[in-house]
Amino acid sequence: MTSKELELISFLIARNEYSTYGELKTALQKSERTVRYYLEQANQVLQQQGFPCIEQDRKLGVRLQFTAAEKQHFFSLLNASQEQTEYYPAGERILRILFSILQNQEPTFATTFIDELITSKSSIDSDMKTIRKLAKEYGVVLKSTPREGFRFQGDEWAVRLFLNNVINHYINLEMMMDNGRNHFVFSKKEKIVLEYLNEKLLFSIYRHIEQIARSEGFAFNEIHFRQMAVIFAIWYKRFTQGYTVTSTNCLPLRYEKLHSYQMVVQLLQETMGVEARAISEYERYYLCFIIDSFNIKHSTVLKIDWGGLQLLTIQLIQEMEQLTAIPFSQDKELFERLFNHIEPLINRIKNGVSIFNPLKNMVMEQYSMMYNTVHKAVRVLEPFCRQKLSAEEIAYLTLHFSASEEKLAQCNPGKYRVVIICGHGVATGELLAENLKKYYQFDVMGVVNGYDIHAIKRLGADFALKTIDMEINNLPSLKIDPVLTEHDQQKIKQFLDNHPGIKKSGTTHLAAVDFFRDICKIAEKHSTKLKLEPFIEELEQLFAINKIILNRQGVQPMIREVLKNQHILLQQISPNWEACIRDAAQPLLDEQYIKPEYVTAMIAAVNKYGPYIVVGKGVALAHARPEDGVLKLGLSVMTLKTPVRFGHETNDPVSLVFCLAAVDNFSHLKVMKSIVNIISEDSKIEEIAGQATIAGFQKVLDEFEEGMQA
Repeated sequence: MTSKELELISFLIARNEYSTYGELKTALQKSERTVRYYLEQANQVLQQQGFPCIEQDRKLGVRLQFTAAEKQHFFSLLNASQEQTEYYPAGERILRILFSILQNQEPTFATTFIDELITSKSSIDSDMKTIRKLAKEYGVVLKSTPREGFRFQGDEWAVRLFLNNVINHYINLEMMMDNGRNHFVFSKKEKIVLEYLNEKLLFSIYRHIEQIARSEGFAFNEIHFRQMAVIFAIWYKRFTQGYTVTSTNCLPLRYEKLHSYQMVVQLLQETMGVEARAISEYERYYLCFIIDSFNIKHSTVLKIDWGGLQLLTIQLIQEMEQLTAIPFSQDKELFERLFNHIEPLINRIKNGVSIFNPLKNMVMEQYSMMYNTVHKAVRVLEPFCRQKLSAEEIAYLTLHFSASEEKLAQCNPGKYRVVIICGHGVATGELLAENLKKYYQFDVMGVVNGYDIHAIKRLGADFALKTIDMEINNLPSLKIDPVLTEHDQQKIKQFLDNHPGIKKSGTTHLAAVDFFRDICKIAEKHSTKLKLEPFIEELEQLFAINKIILNRQGVQPMIREVLKNQHILLQQISPNWEACIRDAAQPLLDEQYIKPEYVTAMIAAVNKYGPYIVVGKGVALAHARPEDGVLKLGLSVMTLKTPVRFGHETNDPVSLVFCLAAVDNFSHLKVMKSIVNIISEDSKIEEIAGQATIAGFQKVLDEFEEGMQA
């Protein structure tokens, strides 16, 4: 029996209910034709050993039901057969060779592997070529000398990430971790990996990461837990062998104040028995970096370079709109989800951290058009990542846009209030939510992780649909698959039939942004120009009295509504970039939009992180975090008579400086969208920077923003 047939049988035993061919294709990452072949071969093996065969139903799919005794007997036979085998397929050979080289303190040679793996020299040479190719992607070299045998050479940071990538390449991480949790027999490839990592330690790390993350409020999903457990197990293995990170180009001066540092300390001490102070500051930062590469920050927490990340998110959405003609910017929640996703994504790609995506093949097949479009659109991200995005990362982005596409296509009154509990990540949960709404009158109150039980209760849903096993007190719930299947649809119908007390409810929801702007346009026909924000506040009070619910989060003023005449400085002369920031911020400081420490924070950030505020050719967006001293939303702008160099490789010199004071993540997004459009064309920058009067400056901005809305 091949490893894929083993995976198939193990999957069906664990599932213990009908699975469609689509689900099996996703789990095994094979075509339907190949899956059907595996089913045929698996049934032959089961029949020969006297086990129940796999049931096949044209409508429901396939199912394999074992008793507890049959499970135990099957896995004991499987374990015995694995120990007797003398044939090693290429994938198993590569893993054995790789981890033998890493594990052995004694020299290892090609002849050693020929004898151990009972294979030819040409096969070993081919395997070595494959290993060298995988290592080269991370700048790691496999050297061979007559005296020392095979040895890996390269930066230790890179070696660890290379090992993580190899494991993701050859192992179905989701299935391996599930086999461990369910006490099933591991495949031969899984056993090779677990022997190197230390199986007991790996699953201990996994459990502790899960517990700490949930208690400390980290925004991980189940896939992240598993991936981080592997990376931390690799770290421990290499560290105990004496291999350490001795330097890094990006060690933050205050990394110990990162939220992730406390998680590192707990993991080291409670799981691995290592005192944090016993390892170097570079090792401590490496582990913080790993956590932050997967942690989707809480929406109230912003990084120092949040402005650039928001501009990047807006550019990606606009690129997708141009390629698809779908108005993604109308989905206010899409921006927030993408913004939270893009920061750790860029950290991962920049530093070579690969992530296993169990839904990749399903996304590429079932959402092929959207996947191909996202593949084109990510060209706006790749200059910041300094390399191409992997298929796994593109598939995750595709889930976000596919969920938004489905959401924008629907508007149904009178719905069941349902909460989605998903352990496969926010994007997967959102896509599931939108697919559910295609078939049912569902008002999805929220998509949450299983451990956020308080959020589940606060949402006030009538029932829950969940992709993980968990009990919810005082709330009816049903477990379904992360990818909605026909079988799931039948289960949901039966569930609703069995719970007649769950009734549809209807509420009048209005999209506040467009609604208020339409009111303003009508009012302006019969009066002078209105200031949107105070007008909105009064209307909102009126609507609240009349019990009309508004999506208030979307109300975002544009540049012309935030920028006051006294905050515009034209044709100024500043001697250097630091003076530019101080001069541009002065109007906001004078009128108490910001505190003096906000100016200090902006300058300190550039000194520490470089000229990240230069966001386009000739344009700087000076900003820091809201908690660094912002009192209220404000914007100032300064044009320079003589452009100033900030030290940016491609966008110097700067002739236009914006200074943004943001009070939260999203109230300033219209301003950011305007800046994105300004920096997209050199002619716009030149026209704005060339204005000599405030009236002329405001006129150009008004014409520009009206063109955006048209």
